Amino acid sequence: MRENTDDRLDASTRRGLLRGAAGIAGGLFLSGPAATSVRGSPSANTPAASSAASAGPTYGDPVTLPEDEQAQTGQSNESGVRFTATADMVGLEVTLSSEVDGLTAAFLKAGAGGEPVDEVDLSNRGAGDTVTFEYDVRAGRTYEVTADAGGGEYVRGRSSADYPYAGDELEVTAGVYTGGGSDTSNYRYNVSELRPILGSRDDREAPEYLPDDAHVVWVDEEPSIDADGDLSAEIASYLEARTTVNHAFVVPGGSYDWGQPLTVGDADYFGLVGADPDDRPVFGITRSMNALLTLGVGGVPDEVDCRDFVGDLDAHPADAGETNDAGFIVGTIGSRGRFEDLELVGKRQRWYHEGQESGRGNRFAFRIHVADTSGEALVRRLRMLDGELDTAAGPDENQEYSIGVAVDPGNNGTVIYEDCHIANWIDNGYYFYRDRDQADNGTIGDAYIYDSRSENCSGCDLRLGENDEAHGCEIVLDDMAGRIPGTALWLHDAGASVEDVTIHATETNFHLVRFNSKTDAATIDGLDLYVGPNHEHEVFKCTERSYTDHGDIVVENFDVEVHGTGGTDAVDIDRDLVTFRNGSFEFHGSSYTGVSIGDDGTTLENVDITATNGGDAIGIDSGNVELTGTTVDGHGDGAPAGLRLEDGFDPDTTTAAGNAFSNVELRNDTGHDVSLEDFEEGTFGGGAGDGWIDLGTDDAADSTTNENGIHFHAEEDLAGIRLRLSGNSAGVRTCRLYDASSTSVVAERDVSSLEAGDAFTVAPDGGLEADSYYVTLDADGSWTRGRFESPSYPYGNDTLTVKHGVYTGGGSTTEDVRYAFSEVAPILES
Repeated sequence: MRENTDDRLDASTRRGLLRGAAGIAGGLFLSGPAATSVRGSPSANTPAASSAASAGPTYGDPVTLPEDEQAQTGQSNESGVRFTATADMVGLEVTLSSEVDGLTAAFLKAGAGGEPVDEVDLSNRGAGDTVTFEYDVRAGRTYEVTADAGGGEYVRGRSSADYPYAGDELEVTAGVYTGGGSDTSNYRYNVSELRPILGSRDDREAPEYLPDDAHVVWVDEEPSIDADGDLSAEIASYLEARTTVNHAFVVPGGSYDWGQPLTVGDADYFGLVGADPDDRPVFGITRSMNALLTLGVGGVPDEVDCRDFVGDLDAHPADAGETNDAGFIVGTIGSRGRFEDLELVGKRQRWYHEGQESGRGNRFAFRIHVADTSGEALVRRLRMLDGELDTAAGPDENQEYSIGVAVDPGNNGTVIYEDCHIANWIDNGYYFYRDRDQADNGTIGDAYIYDSRSENCSGCDLRLGENDEAHGCEIVLDDMAGRIPGTALWLHDAGASVEDVTIHATETNFHLVRFNSKTDAATIDGLDLYVGPNHEHEVFKCTERSYTDHGDIVVENFDVEVHGTGGTDAVDIDRDLVTFRNGSFEFHGSSYTGVSIGDDGTTLENVDITATNGGDAIGIDSGNVELTGTTVDGHGDGAPAGLRLEDGFDPDTTTAAGNAFSNVELRNDTGHDVSLEDFEEGTFGGGAGDGWIDLGTDDAADSTTNENGIHFHAEEDLAGIRLRLSGNSAGVRTCRLYDASSTSVVAERDVSSLEAGDAFTVAPDGGLEADSYYVTLDADGSWTRGRFESPSYPYGNDTLTVKHGVYTGGGSTTEDVRYAFSEVAPILES
């Protein structure tokens, strides 16, 4: 297999791809030592304008800017200048100004506040150095040159300026002081000279990411290819004449007919790429076909590059009574694939009259599999926003809608989607259906999706299979009325995991987050979910069947705001071992049950619930329920919120402690004699400690800049503690829990939103061993500490003993005053 280390994702870094694929250089050059990419995504999109003529570059008229008058320390924003090109260039030399220090990267950006099109590493460069951008700058277009320290602080060079500054080939028009293109007519930042690199190349340079040993075919120059004809047929004919395929087809910008599916089988290497990412070629699909490009027919291409082109379903009208339909790119590669900056425009119409089924396109719009178990495919910046036409099936028609993006059990290697955007697909958006039981050889590869977006897809916007991962993704449902039902996020198989996902659902027609019967175990860590007032279905749907292999379903670090469910439960838990931890629910709108617990093993831990609709904030119809460190605030107009107990509730197996209720009533439909206090103090069944320990009421207050709190001893292992802010305490920001022996912090949390009398939980990940600790409150500056000046230490029960007041972060103690906390409650381990 060909070594191409600049364009290969190392396995050890693959899981770190939250903000870009590491290790991909993108045509970056320095005047001096070789440089590597600072940030992966933009540089991988640069064209391959490597050196011009061997005799050296031809330079244009340099534009010299005022020298620095000031070295501005503590800067972190991208800063530089904006210019308009008045002539074509093949590159640009830029000199750093005299006072800069600590810069790590420079960027050439297309448009005001646009995306980087080239990028240079400055980690070994400094004031007065000259760097080179190798990029085709076009006359009449606006660009920016900026530099920063990757979000860190650096010294910015600044001078006053009197724009414009013009040369023969470019005109500098403004200073730029943010990455978003904020500009000024008064100052110049970080660069002191721009020098155009001119001239046309004797030999056109292909994109530099192409392998050195690949045969490069410019479709507009190759004598055997008629680029003005059916380009797909021309390329297919060219490939058929070769016994070995190791070719890259480079297509200049423009419109081309694409009249047949291009299929690629056995090949060492195959590339289909646009010559210029700023002027991508458009392949107009002239008739229905399986897909614009199908890989792995009659053999598998080992390495593939598909970059910088557009497929257009609307470029040519269909014949009367017919529709044009085609998939985009589908198939299998061998060991390495890069699919970047690709776009499908026009709606698919995958429906047909009887007898016309063969005319439909592939069910998948985009599906890439990897044959080699150690192989990798990276799909970056794929755009398919038009989706599919929802055509109601008539009596003479059959229908099977298409899927936007898919990874199926046939994948053996690693497939990564990054910074992709799809919308309006009818039979699922991102559809990762990977079940080991469905794989031919019992093996499935890995599938990851990063920083991608899906909008208004029926079926599901983002569906994950066995061990699939999604990071930093966004789902929008705002136009689903009248469409086939669609859920936002569906964790379908064992081990699926989600991190930092945002769901904004204002016009919906189905439940939004689904753990179904094949989801043996799954996690969501980081969820921001907004549900609009017209929603009439469950927000979370957790189900099981007889074949479910019961594992843990965990949702943590979440914020969920619900404004309407039309009378059904918002969170429907109908399977065991479901945990919601460290998050908040807001339930507004019509009366409904917020969290409906219908099966054993459900846990609510450190969850804050606000209910303004008068419904049941929590409904319990099961035993073996844990409710710890949870608050319920029923501050709606009129009726309070409810904690409802139904027939399945079992106090003997219920664990509760450290909970707090405000304007909440117990709605007990059982014969069990229990109260809200039982849920607050854990005095029934499984229990979780001996309830609140009263530390006295504040009788004084003063201002302090020290940390203050209490010193206590855990008589047995605890999951954590529950604390109540004393009546005179105010202005606090941070709560810290210390090991009393080492004075090291074992847990810390923000409490800046709390007011006097509020309760909160401190629970380290590993819990608290039976030992001595102290817990304090603090602020950035001064704060008001509540004092009880007649304490009678010790305070306690069989689980926890409070021994002293604490008045420094180092744990200094006193028996004369109790500070900051009026109550404490232990939380036992589950």
